[in-house]
This record gives sequence, C-alpha cells and structure tokens, in this order.
Amino acid sequence: MFTEINCDFIDTKETTLLLDYVNESQHDQQRIELEKDKDYLVIEPDPEKDAYAVKEYKYLLLNDDLFNQQGVYEILATTHDEAKNTNLNNEAVENYPEETRKILKFVVLTAPPTADMNASLQNEKFKDNTHKEIVSNPCEIEDDAFSTDGKTATVTAIISSYRLDAVDLSTLSVQYDGDAVKIDQETDITTTDDNTAYQVTFTLPASNSKKSLVIKVGDKAGNGTETADFALKADNLLVSNNWFIRFVNNPYAFYPTLAGIVLVVGGIVLFIILKKKKEKDDEE
Repeated sequence: MFTEINCDFIDTKETTLLLDYVNESQHDQQRIELEKDKDYLVIEPDPEKDAYAVKEYKYLLLNDDLFNQQGVYEILATTHDEAKNTNLNNEAVENYPEETRKILKFVVLTAPPTADMNASLQNEKFKDNTHKEIVSNPCEIEDDAFSTDGKTATVTAIISSYRLDAVDLSTLSVQYDGDAVKIDQETDITTTDDNTAYQVTFTLPASNSKKSLVIKVGDKAGNGTETADFALKADNLLVSNNWFIRFVNNPYAFYPTLAGIVLVVGGIVLFIILKKKKEKDDEE
C-alpha cells in the first residue's frame, strides 16, 4: 500500500499506475498498466468530511500474481487534481522540497540464497537447495588447506543471492557430521572482491572416514529458512590429507588404477599360460 497526499481532490478515473519489472538477469524488462479495481483499489477521502482538509488517497495492490517473479519492481503513479496539476510520484512537486519526490521501488525475492565450496572436498558431489547435484571445482582440497599437523582443514563456502544485502547472516549455520561448526560473524565472513557474494571460512577436523556437511542460510524474506532444507549438502565427505585414504576413496583414480592392475596381472598370467603351453607343445 502507498498513500498520496494532496491539497485538492483528484479524479481517480484519470489516475494511471504503471508497473515496471526487471528480472534478475537484467535482460527482461516489462511495463504494464495496472487496472483499477482489478489490480489495485483506491480508498478515497470523504467529499464532505475532508472538504477543507488535506486529502489522502490510499492505494492497495490487489493482484499478488503481478509480483510472483524474482526481480526489481517500480510503480509509477500519475494523478490529476482539481487544480489541473499533474502529479508524478517520481518527480518533486514544483516549489516544494525534494522530499515530495517518492520512488516506489522494491525487490521481490522468491529463491533462497545458494552456497558453493571454493575448494571441493575429496570426491564429493554437493547438493544445492533444489536437491540437485552440483560439482564444485577444483576436485579436492589443496594440501595447503590443512594445518601443519594435518588434523584440520580450512575451507571456504561462497554464499550468493540475487540481492546480497538481503541475505540474513543470522540464519547461517554449518554442521559437520551433525555437530555445529563455530562461525564468527565478524572475522569468518567477508565479501568477495566484486561484492557479489559472501565468503564464509571455517575449519573442519580431518578424518579418514566420510562425514556429512550441511550449510543452511536464508534471506530477509524468509526464503531458505522457511522454504528449503539447506543451501548446500554433502552426505559422504572426506576431509583427509592421507594420500592413500584419498586415493582409495577417489573413484576417478582408484578404479581406473585397479582396472589397469587387473589388466596387467591378467596379461602376465595369460603370457605365462601361453608360454607354458608352447613349451609343452615343443616337448611333444
């Protein structure tokens, strides 16, 4: 709802409300004219009671379907009063302060924030808040992420959203194997160089067995906290700098190597069998 204040009565039949919409990719721009009593309702002042008072016109937006897409919306209102003045909300009234210029712009958020790892953890396919599998790059934690004694690894999660200022960091939580990971809001969270995402740095204990990692975060519209189970999830996470453990648990390295060994051993066995057969045939 928004309110227009005017010294004179206005003719609401001559009022024009335009709705501009720009989607999140900034490529789709639309403008539509709203219909009175269908898309919006005007609560008008009383002609007798308010004849000598300042007039207030309250505009109630009725059609929620107009705002079901994520993006930036702006309402442009044009009205005409009895003094033949044309009033536009985005222009200051002549001979009046700049404060009479009111921009009716707002953002609609429908998708929760997303999370990704800037260093994927060994062999793990992460799931995003749509429960679809995503793969982070690079494919494993760098060795320098581990502490000197190899007991912990420091990793970074990237939190992004259509509007970064809409991310509600108070809802951020990280769980590793069911236990809460301590996050210091002041020291562990920074913005990327281009200010398009948050970087959340935290430390995980190393282990030679697979664990689970769940990152949850929402926005100020309730997306993520009310509409999604998680921003990022890994069910079988291996945080280890033991080269053998990492090798055995890396299907892209282990199975091809195992297959190669089997082929080599099989070739040697076959060679020995054929050689013995040939020697036997030669003796006969």
